Amino acid sequence: MSGKGKWPCYFALSETTGEKDIEEFYTDQEKVDFERFAEIGVVTNEVGWDAPTLDRFESDVRRMLADKRWTKVQLVELFNKTLNRFSHRETFKYLDDRM
Repeated sequence: MSGKGKWPCYFALSETTGEKDIEEFYTDQEKVDFERFAEIGVVTNEVGWDAPTLDRFESDVRRMLADKRWTKVQLVELFNKTLNRFSHRETFKYLDDRM
């Protein structure tokens, strides 16, 4: 089918871990330029990182790597502490299980 420019699609309700209700890569607090490209928008606002928060994130990741141990729960908690709008929905169903 790919030779004809067609690919099979399977549509199903979202039920796997980590999926969002809406797949947006910007927030209502960001400025997005939808004119630059025909198919995508470009976030144009300046990044305002909180240096101590970013340093803590890097330190925690380095510690996990050095220990060679971490859990999914630890990683999700770390992202929640670092990204104020991060939201992870746990369903205990994974995309790999559906393949």
